[in-house]
Amino acid sequence: KQETSEPFLFRSLDLRQQDPQGRPAWSLTSPEARYDIAKRLAKATQPRGLIYRNGQPQYDIRANGGTVLNNGEVIQLEGAVVVTLLGPDPVEIHADQLRWIPRQDLMEIDRRPWARDQRSRLSAESARFYVLQDRLELRGNPELRQWTSAAKGRSNFDGLGPADLVLKTTSATWHPRTGVLVATGPVQGTHRQNQG
Repeated sequence: KQETSEPFLFRSLDLRQQDPQGRPAWSLTSPEARYDIAKRLAKATQPRGLIYRNGQPQYDIRANGGTVLNNGEVIQLEGAVVVTLLGPDPVEIHADQLRWIPRQDLMEIDRRPWARDQRSRLSAESARFYVLQDRLELRGNPELRQWTSAAKGRSNFDGLGPADLVLKTTSATWHPRTGVLVATGPVQGTHRQNQG
């Protein structure tokens, strides 16, 4: 006779992984999670992750919900996912859904990813983010929108108004930490003259 087991309900979830030197590599926490032992699967509410480099936090990850598979081998994040590069000039990567594979330092984004810094907004149909290599590969009609330096530092800058420069290409690679963008052609560009 096969018995069905109810998943455990935890008050919180706290997963942590160290690098070979014993320093923190990544962590994932949640105020509430349901864990199914048979499936080795946890459903987390409002998960928050941190990715470290040389023991120091580099990326903050937030989402509305998430599923942790095989005790952290794959982490599926859903609903208003935001990955933030920590530091004086924050960079954000947004997605509706993101698949994080910590062992490969890889994030796969299949649904409408977009990223922004204080002057630019990048979007595409899909993306792969190689975390430790600081490399975001954009595929499927990548588009760059850039605003003048007047937008830089504005707390209400949303990257949605008319851009001064728009570039469209077939594929692009962006390095969030340095801001370097490499695009493969053909590249189509539009420049808007400042009014007034």
